[in-house]
Amino acid sequence: MVRDSYAIKTHIFCSLQAFIRLEKMRSEEKISNWYEVQRNLFTNVVREYIVNNLTSTCDA
Repeated sequence: MVRDSYAIKTHIFCSLQAFIRLEKMRSEEKISNWYEVQRNLFTNVVREYIVNNLTSTCDA
């Protein structure tokens, strides 16, 4: 699928902005690598899903 040039430029800008934010967090030692943010987010999402489903299952 082909996008128009404005959408492509926006995508490139957002990608660069995300890269810069990750590098800034890494340089300030808030994270040890880029994947740490993804791993922590994934862990929290899975935890919330399990907790929500356990409470709804236990109530039944």
